[in-house]
Amino acid sequence: MSDKLQFVAEACDKLKLAGQSYGRPESFSKVLIRRRENMSQASKKYGGRVLTILLVLFIVPGVVRPTVGRTPRFRGPKEFLPYTRNLPRIDKIELLKLELKDDRWNGEVAASKALQGAEAQKLASLWRHQTYTSSLSACHEPAYAIKFYYREKLIAYASVCWSCNSIFFITPNLHRTQSFLGGNERGEQLSEIFRLAFAATK
Repeated sequence: MSDKLQFVAEACDKLKLAGQSYGRPESFSKVLIRRRENMSQASKKYGGRVLTILLVLFIVPGVVRPTVGRTPRFRGPKEFLPYTRNLPRIDKIELLKLELKDDRWNGEVAASKALQGAEAQKLASLWRHQTYTSSLSACHEPAYAIKFYYREKLIAYASVCWSCNSIFFITPNLHRTQSFLGGNERGEQLSEIFRLAFAATK
């Protein structure tokens, strides 16, 4: 017997022994079917996990992402937008403490303080990022006012009331008030700037 015939004979004997030990060998088509079933089960098993991971990475963060640091959407008459959220470039701010008579502004100014440089820019940014609302104010009894300048030109002049959380623009004269959330974090920060500016003023 040649070497090739002997190799084939030994291989057949091994296949017979394997069949006796482990049962009849599966046909090629059955092996393919079984592999497809295994792959299908694995796809179902891990496909769900992949979908869950995608939801966590892309969808869920969009839902639960904190709003800290974000600018709230502007709500109010559109004519106020250029002097609130879209306040243009400024280089100087003047804070005013108003003279009150019977808790009402009599038109006079009790004290003023000018801010320039980084202080002015920080305050202007805080002004732009206030939460402006469409609520109607019940009153307007301001204790303070604010002026914005750029190259000595008056950009906006407004009185601010924290009793009813409203702003009235004197320049330009917009004839009505714009409400804001004076009691939230940014509103209180703005109030604190005015308070500290005139802390020594009686």
